[in-house]
Amino acid sequence: MIRNSIIFIFLALSLVSCSSKNMETDVIKVFNKYEQLNKEFENNNSKSNREKLEQYMYSNYAKNLDYARSLYCDKEDRNFIAKEFIDLYIKTQKNSANEIPMGTLASMYICKPDFILKEISSLEKNDKKYMTEELYLGFIDITHNKKLENQIELDNKMKVLEYYDEVTSKIKKLDL
Repeated sequence: MIRNSIIFIFLALSLVSCSSKNMETDVIKVFNKYEQLNKEFENNNSKSNREKLEQYMYSNYAKNLDYARSLYCDKEDRNFIAKEFIDLYIKTQKNSANEIPMGTLASMYICKPDFILKEISSLEKNDKKYMTEELYLGFIDITHNKKLENQIELDNKMKVLEYYDEVTSKIKKLDL
């Protein structure tokens, strides 16, 4: 009886591990496809390419952002998911007004802030400034009506970013 229970637990854990690996693979595939569609749109700004990009964004990409956040936040060894996401964000988000990726970035920051700060700090000047702004906007959007237990600590941690003061000053002038 105990042996059967141990075997069942082992099989269940194996399935969860395989499922997690499949989810990682699926997320990366969706990221790559979204990047490809974005490049096609940049190269040929046609109505057809815009529609393909938007359709994919709302049907596959947005759904997989939640999976990416879960993988990053719920597993210890999944920092590469956040790194891939930040790289993709920089390459694609400037063509989009969709705020879902901004919320994903902020959610990733809330659950594991140090890695996100390290990644943003390692970027080139323009990307660093852009991602600081996106992170800050996403963070204030998420925390606007939902106060976090460690909100002050998280807000203070962001201050290590090189462009934090410039970005927050600019945003506060907009009175968002």
